Amino acid sequence: RPRPEHRFPSSVNFVETPKQSFVNMACVVESPTHSGGTASMMGTTFLGVKSDSNPRGYSWEERPLPQLENPTDILARVHKTTICGTDLHILGGNVPEAKPGLGLGHEGIVDILEVGSEVTKFKVGDRVLCCCISACGKCKKCRDKWFGNCEHPEGSWALGHRINGMQNQFVRVPHADLSCYKLPESCPRDSPEEDKYLMLADILPTSYEIGLVDGDMADGKTCAIVGAGPVGLAALLAACSMYKAKAVIAIDLNQGRLDVAKSMGATHTICANSGEEGPARVREQLLEIVGHEADGVDLVVEAVGLPGGWYVAQEIVKPGGNIAILGVHGRRVTLNLERMWYRNFKMTAGMVHGYSIPDLMSRVESGNLRADLLISHHWKLSQIEEAYALFDSRKDGALKMLLCNDGPRGFLSKEKCIAVGA
Repeated sequence: RPRPEHRFPSSVNFVETPKQSFVNMACVVESPTHSGGTASMMGTTFLGVKSDSNPRGYSWEERPLPQLENPTDILARVHKTTICGTDLHILGGNVPEAKPGLGLGHEGIVDILEVGSEVTKFKVGDRVLCCCISACGKCKKCRDKWFGNCEHPEGSWALGHRINGMQNQFVRVPHADLSCYKLPESCPRDSPEEDKYLMLADILPTSYEIGLVDGDMADGKTCAIVGAGPVGLAALLAACSMYKAKAVIAIDLNQGRLDVAKSMGATHTICANSGEEGPARVREQLLEIVGHEADGVDLVVEAVGLPGGWYVAQEIVKPGGNIAILGVHGRRVTLNLERMWYRNFKMTAGMVHGYSIPDLMSRVESGNLRADLLISHHWKLSQIEEAYALFDSRKDGALKMLLCNDGPRGFLSKEKCIAVGA
């Protein structure tokens, strides 16, 4: 397939200065027009659930530029973003709240161009990490620190779900004060160091908070991670770097991904078989590792999001153990209570809250958490169609795709220039 061209709106005009420093670079869109006379940008639009007539489910196309809508908003140029397995779930029809026309993407490092009147922690020019969860800070859930359950219409997982998200050249981020984090001074712009922090927008906090903390992980415990895709590997990285586990066992259908898991610290791997007998065979192999007397593992992190992952989890949790659900399930599964009732197990699932991001930032900065290992490919944002195709195919060692915005650095709005470094 020929590489797609980067299609800027017809009225984009580039103004470049020497690349001596970031502040000296500027690119301005001079009053581009959309079909309704609205200023526009390029972005990724959800077209509806994939079908024969809509094979991709999205389009890289001209979209209206965002504007500040609430006093707690920031308006920003997306600097770096990525693709999440949840984006694929949207395209596949497993996230019913996502409607056609939505701008996709919920992970980003951005440069702030405008701040709302009630934003107190950030200023124009700040480079910040945006958590996938937006927290208003005022509702009962936020006051109790359950940010993932924020009750505000633009709270919880809103970006790229209910409001336009990060796979666009520019973005409006709601509730910025509780949803964004400045990058440390030790992180140079456009460096591999910077790339690591993008993994803290969603995948690492989710894996740690929902997979390990909620799953009661602790030193000396055994942990099995079902699914060695990006989110499962993130859970594995966190388990190996933040705990002294007795064993961390990676389980997957793909030997190549298990090899990656082993290189990231897994003590053991199990290559599962698909089919009805698959879960029982995984249990047999797991008991050979932990011992038959253990009768399973202390914690199972289910990171598949398909029925097969759940059925494996049921088979291998020990009596008194935990099953933590990371996978986004779009199909019904059966909880076999006729057997599981006897196991006295706990099951947890839910939205990430983001409370761990400052601590994870410190661990990334110190080198104790190798977030860079989750990034397999680098792209320009304008190549997002190719990036989606590779991510969905799982070929060529595909894990997280890192996309860097190669579009305009700003635009004209209300007769003033809004640009990074302007």
